[in-house]
Amino acid sequence: MKLKEHIVLAALSLLFSAQAFAQAPPPVQAPALDEWGLVGLTALVGVAGLIALFKRK
Repeated sequence: MKLKEHIVLAALSLLFSAQAFAQAPPPVQAPALDEWGLVGLTALVGVAGLIALFKRK
């Protein structure tokens, strides 16, 4: 192996070992029910807009 390949492998192994010892990220809190309602309303309006857009063509 060339020196460059050894350096790359050493850097990758250091990166993987650093990630292995890193703390896990905090859990993500799920959106509240009212936020889910807003997401649903946004999706509904988006789908209705797409249907209207494709019906015109």
